[in-house]
Amino acid sequence: MKKITTLLAVAVVGLGIQSASHAAVITNWAAWDNPGSFPYADTNAWYNYNYATSANGTIALPGGGSVGVSLTGEVVDGSAFGQSSNAVWSTFNAGGSTFLSANVPQLPPNGDYINLEGWDYPTQTLTFSNPVSNLVMNVISMGSSGNMGSYQFNNPFVILSQNGLLSKVGNELRGNEGHGTIQFTGVFSSLSWSVSSPEGSFYNIGVTSAAAAVPEPGQVAASLLLLGGIGGYVFLKRRKAAKSAAPVAA
Repeated sequence: MKKITTLLAVAVVGLGIQSASHAAVITNWAAWDNPGSFPYADTNAWYNYNYATSANGTIALPGGGSVGVSLTGEVVDGSAFGQSSNAVWSTFNAGGSTFLSANVPQLPPNGDYINLEGWDYPTQTLTFSNPVSNLVMNVISMGSSGNMGSYQFNNPFVILSQNGLLSKVGNELRGNEGHGTIQFTGVFSSLSWSVSSPEGSFYNIGVTSAAAAVPEPGQVAASLLLLGGIGGYVFLKRRKAAKSAAPVAA
């Protein structure tokens, strides 16, 4: 009987875990510091721009604390640093589905982003002061209607949300005026990519808390079936024991 009670308790706990309300998902984005100067001039694109080759920022972690992030790459003059509103992200998030999803419920609250062209300085590397997981990236205006833009990452990713103009080929993200959010799998001390097809774009990097797994209907049904089966087994065992203990008629 003790074994049966233990099995029943385990089943109840398992079902309780599956039906527990999901913890709120939080996404925090990098707050970038202005490099202060943009000493380099583009020499390859069909238009002129100035850029820096490094920037630093901080990401508040959803679970508490923060992590520093440093960029070695192209930072085009005209990036927004510490904006007082998130108007840029909201403008490209018409309908609420461009950047937001169950895994990423918040836009960057301060509107920070990095402006990247990629003509002179195609290789980009983000380095984190401590390893991080659940990395997400917002991308704005990748490519144009007539010119594809693309990032070739060193790590796999999935597209969480978009405006229908982003695509994924292997570890390459492609866009023709594409906006959206992607997520990387694994734990990272750094993240690197190259601008395989230059065309102006904007991005920010963030960390999201792990989304709680949603139980499949079959899993819930299986748990209920297990409970029912154990309950029936207990009933039969007790009934059999009662019959055995009943006095025999003279």
